[in-house]
Amino acid sequence: MEIVRYGIIGVGGIGRRHIESIKKTRNAELVAVADINESMVKKVGEKFKVQWYVDYEKMLEKEELDAVTVCTPHGLHAPMTITALKEGKHVLCEKPIANHVKEADEMISVAKKQGLKLGVVADGVVLPAIRKIKESLKKGDFGEVYWASVIWGGTRTKAYYSRGAWRGTWRLEGGACMINQAIHMIDLLPFFLGRPKEVFGRIAKKCHNFIEAEDMATALVLFEKDVPATIQCHNLETPPIDEITLLTEWGKIVNHWIGPTIITKYKESMRDYTNTMDLSHRLEFETIEWEPFKEGFEGIHPINIAAFTDAIIQDEDPIFTAEAARTTLEIVNAITLSHFKKSKVTLPLDRDEYVKLFEKLVKGEIKL
Repeated sequence: MEIVRYGIIGVGGIGRRHIESIKKTRNAELVAVADINESMVKKVGEKFKVQWYVDYEKMLEKEELDAVTVCTPHGLHAPMTITALKEGKHVLCEKPIANHVKEADEMISVAKKQGLKLGVVADGVVLPAIRKIKESLKKGDFGEVYWASVIWGGTRTKAYYSRGAWRGTWRLEGGACMINQAIHMIDLLPFFLGRPKEVFGRIAKKCHNFIEAEDMATALVLFEKDVPATIQCHNLETPPIDEITLLTEWGKIVNHWIGPTIITKYKESMRDYTNTMDLSHRLEFETIEWEPFKEGFEGIHPINIAAFTDAIIQDEDPIFTAEAARTTLEIVNAITLSHFKKSKVTLPLDRDEYVKLFEKLVKGEIKL
């Protein structure tokens, strides 16, 4: 295969970025688009001179597609992805992979059974600085990781939620600030630290009384090798912040997503310093700053589309696998479950326990 022929499901929002990214990708071709909004999808189809459909299943049946990207509300990701996989199409799904991990399990199972690629869009782990940090940690340049922290803060107004009635609902968004805005930063924790083991979290709705789900979340997550990490996210702050910090044996790493990365490298290990220091001994260090991602937010989706296209052509794993996306979702689900249980949650997450809670949240039997 030299060209991957794409169809897009959902063109009302982020789907436009997928279109633009496919058009920029050398080995990709946009063939068709689908959306339930007929007037909108017709305009998009005519603008890009491709077939358009109101029913995505008809697009899957009639068009010769190799892959589709799913750009719909979160609650539709699982059923649409599974349908596309069963029709023999590779799938690149927007984040999050699904509303809850039991759905993600089924999506992954179907992809494996069909022998097809299932990838998920990631805004963080695809960035050059993030991958450079991962390689440095893998080589042992910073020694042991002692602690990590993720902070995401921004604002989302009533006008934002009114523009998409699915937003802020349990049924179609699966939550709010964690599963939508902060999820790309949460992705980075298992990317750097490995498998999460335990979660203790709290969520709240402080200002956004017009939505069902959280506008704030705080959690402590314990990862393999007993590395603790904290998560703080909310839609209550301006100017915005998106930051991950790693404290290690030989230094500190602070990444600001598409902003700069600040590396503090110690002249001796923190372990040696704390065990041998006297009052006159100061730990020496040097600071290095890596430049921001020059393409900015606009450059992230082209990386995802190009990488997924290459994965199909070269028969490799996607740059951000469905399994990796499921791990992030598991953390998010566990924070919500921990809040309502008012106790620590041990991972792997009990799928059935979370589904029971989720269904009660959807029905309004339990409210935040």
